[in-house]
Amino acid sequence: MSFDYAASRATADRLIERFGTVFTLLRAGSATGDAWNPVASAPASHAIIAVEIDEARRPHRDRGRGEPAHVRAGDGIIPIVGDTIDEAEVTEVRPLSPARIDVLYAVGLAR
Repeated sequence: MSFDYAASRATADRLIERFGTVFTLLRAGSATGDAWNPVASAPASHAIIAVEIDEARRPHRDRGRGEPAHVRAGDGIIPIVGDTIDEAEVTEVRPLSPARIDVLYAVGLAR
C-alpha cells in the first residue's frame, strides 16, 4: 500500500490557504528581439498564498538563509531564485516533493 501524497498536497494547500496571507510574486520580464533591438517585457505579477515562518522557531542549522516562508503548491506558479515576493528577493527555493508531487515550496527571502 502506498501513501497518498496527493491528499497531503490537498491538506497542505487547505492549511496554507486558511492560515496564510496573499502575497504578490513578481518575476522579471524576459528580453525578446535581437542584440540590436532588445525589448524587455514588464515583470509578471502573480498572487500567491504563503505562510511566513517565525524566525525563533526555525532550527539552528537553517538560520542565516533569509526569512522563510512556505508557499502553496496549488497556486500554479513555482517560485524561483530571483523572484520578488512583496519586495523581498527569493534567495532559495526548496520544494517538498515526496513521490514527485509538489506539496509546498520552502522559500528563503532577503529583505
